[in-house]
Amino acid sequence: MSKNGKVYESEYEKAVVELLCTEGWQYTHGEQVHNRRVDEALIEDDLREFIKFRYKDRDLTDDEINTIVARLRNTGGSTDYEATFNTVELYRDGFDFSDPDGRANAFHFDYIDFEHWDNNIFRVVNQFEMHQGNETRIPDVILFVNGIPVAILELKNPTAENATIRDAHSQITVRYRRDIMNLLKYCALAIISDGSNSRLGNVFADYEFFYSWKKVNNEDNPCLLYTSPSPR
Repeated sequence: MSKNGKVYESEYEKAVVELLCTEGWQYTHGEQVHNRRVDEALIEDDLREFIKFRYKDRDLTDDEINTIVARLRNTGGSTDYEATFNTVELYRDGFDFSDPDGRANAFHFDYIDFEHWDNNIFRVVNQFEMHQGNETRIPDVILFVNGIPVAILELKNPTAENATIRDAHSQITVRYRRDIMNLLKYCALAIISDGSNSRLGNVFADYEFFYSWKKVNNEDNPCLLYTSPSPR
């Protein structure tokens, strides 16, 4: 709780989650995400539920759904930047699915339904523990669409003088990139905030390429967020 005018980071985290819930996001604490290994970034239950609902007319078999999920999970590249770009591009644009046994006619598959938003599963998760090798990280808040972690939020205590959004930027772009790229390769967006200052960028962008988040209707082209210079 707040004492003597001091706000704890956990309270700010809770406020962000509550705000998202008012906008229709489902909330789950990281420890309550079931059927998941701690080194797995996808919430597979949500992804499979979306696939079965959105493509129910296709009567996809379990093996076909496994193939669709594996294609997203196994997307890679020669560098971390390329792997992230390829992963985001795949779930943004989808792909032409063809059953290797020829059981079903080829069709275009989308991991996110951009035309009918109600078909998607929007979930906000805090304290989402991630392991990679011997490293363990617990990002503050992750936004999932159909089980895909599309955005990572790192929050700093609004009343702590020594905690800044630059620290939040370093947390994502240095420590998380070093330790848990198995999560970050899915994240199209990275958000850093201390309550009064919020910026939006991507996990490879230098601090100066993070946009100030000041208004609802921003004239800046959001596509530019993923065209900042690739890491040196």
